[in-house]
Amino acid sequence: MKYRKRILGASGLLVAMMFFWASDAGAFSFQASENLEFKVPLKSLGLTEMPAAPAFLLQGLGGDFYPVTVREAAAGKDYIVCEVTEKVPLDSYALVYQTGRAMVETAETVCVLAPAVERVTVQGAQIRQGNSVTLSGMNFGNAPGVRIQCNLFDDGVTKTASVPCSLLGEASMDSTTGLSEVTVQIPSLGGALPQNAVFMVSNKFGTGSALYDAAKERAGLSQARGTLDSWRPHSTEFLKQDNVWEYLVRGIASEWLKQQAVKIFLLFSDFSKQEYHHDLYMWDIFYWTQDAFGQPVLASGVLLVPTKTTQTPFLSFQHGTMLTKNEAPTRADGAELGFAVTFAAADGFAVAMMDHQGMGEAAFDPTNVAKRRQIQPYCQGHTLAIGAADMMIASNVFLQKFYTQIKLSKLFITGYSEGAYATLALQRELETNAKDYQQLPSLVASGCGDGPYSLAKVMLEKLLADQPYPVQYFAPLSLVAMNKTYFPNSSTSTYMKFPYDVTVGEMINGYFKSDDVSRFMPDSEIPPKQILLPQVIAQIREGKGPIYQAFATNDLAGLNGDKTWKPKAQLRLYHGVNDDCVPFQNSREAYDYYHGLDIKAPITVNPNDQIWIDPTPFGITYHQVYALFVVGNIWNWFHGLVGGK
Repeated sequence: MKYRKRILGASGLLVAMMFFWASDAGAFSFQASENLEFKVPLKSLGLTEMPAAPAFLLQGLGGDFYPVTVREAAAGKDYIVCEVTEKVPLDSYALVYQTGRAMVETAETVCVLAPAVERVTVQGAQIRQGNSVTLSGMNFGNAPGVRIQCNLFDDGVTKTASVPCSLLGEASMDSTTGLSEVTVQIPSLGGALPQNAVFMVSNKFGTGSALYDAAKERAGLSQARGTLDSWRPHSTEFLKQDNVWEYLVRGIASEWLKQQAVKIFLLFSDFSKQEYHHDLYMWDIFYWTQDAFGQPVLASGVLLVPTKTTQTPFLSFQHGTMLTKNEAPTRADGAELGFAVTFAAADGFAVAMMDHQGMGEAAFDPTNVAKRRQIQPYCQGHTLAIGAADMMIASNVFLQKFYTQIKLSKLFITGYSEGAYATLALQRELETNAKDYQQLPSLVASGCGDGPYSLAKVMLEKLLADQPYPVQYFAPLSLVAMNKTYFPNSSTSTYMKFPYDVTVGEMINGYFKSDDVSRFMPDSEIPPKQILLPQVIAQIREGKGPIYQAFATNDLAGLNGDKTWKPKAQLRLYHGVNDDCVPFQNSREAYDYYHGLDIKAPITVNPNDQIWIDPTPFGITYHQVYALFVVGNIWNWFHGLVGGK
């Protein structure tokens, strides 16, 4: 029932003037559907005890009210549990409650969405009576209706019928992401065994459906590492060499004024030395790799193919830290894809740039709904390395299939920030397990820019320092990612204080942007260690506990105990000396460690100090600006190695 008229009536203007708008920023988004329960921490409502008055959903500014049932409001609880029980339009709503004669709008946003079915798994891959069917997708709610629609045969006549399916157990839905799953049983189909059928999930907000093709499912696909699964043109399908410079600028900054500033910085970098000789085809590649637990997963990435080339150098470019699935290269033409494009257009590199696992187009593939749940393996060396290696293998297969004139000649690898960390891990993987990568060209050079190689020493010291950290989400992202891989049975509450465990701890899932996460972090002038429990801080400082061990396991500067790999190809560690996010000491620690192993490969640390103004008053970190200069330095080095003019 709509409540706007009942509450406002003729005195609507008076009541509206009495509203106190608690917050219009930092909303914590829920996906709601029929009978959805969602928890709201009292602190986020600005309360210390349960509200006695009813709660409502407010549709837009001055829109309609709809009731929300408070299911749990017992004394001593630090949250309330609300339930959406009425039929409401698909929209975003503010959560409000009545206190005295005023209506208080909270910082919570409830998004009401229709169901979407993304994956159908049928027992035995046969559509027959009694077999179970698991439907995965979004926004099913807790009590959806499920039907099967298929062709039945009656006296030789084909008829299309829609038949309800009975639920096996309860449906489930994650109230933060909307991820849903329900298992049903196929009803009587009159003895028919259809090869395909449409499965429909309905609730009071709408219906979602998906086609299941039994023959196609039984055929299956190889899930071996490096297997090319599918491909499609990137959103930018073809890029002419005349448009490369503007593509790079737009990738770095979207606003006109910032673009002008970027152009000035680029003119002082090595990017200004580039001459573009190649148009580019851009492809989204889907391929199989392994997750941290050794299970096959579908991954994606972008492949850049230059024109007018035959003997083509091959480049694996690893992107840096990205918080959301939509920022990854296959879904966004961002800064690092812009950098990669210049390597390809200037020197004819074929460039493979993977989305980190759980990110990009593969996370939204209709047959791969489980990837929506996956947290990216942030700064986890082995998983990032094999993902990048498998992307190169799949890209090579694609080139052999569709660009037969191209012969890959030399292999180069590079990346910036987390991408530099992934690049160093990739070099270790390629050289340690060389027999697995014989189909790839020999590695010539590795250029790493401003990477957090010393995770367990330099980066943990940065995390526990008494100074604020410029990037608010770094602490929760690194902690939650390690948690999901190395101690998955522990909740965020085992190391984060309340309320951070139930706010930012749950927001590190690939769906919340950096600004959203930062609003729930401590004040920017407060060190990030304030989100950690005191006993956890003590453990880390003593070099103990699961968090420290996870960081040490992935440390690439000597603290993981792995002294079996000695770099063979030449390696340069480029680093901005005043980097405020990833300290220069990371490269120094890595350099000292590898030289201590008595290596023969030439390794250098290349300091960069080209920033002549302090960018921080403009809301930009040194780390971001250094990318323009450091990646430009790496290109200039590679340019000389491939014989560029």
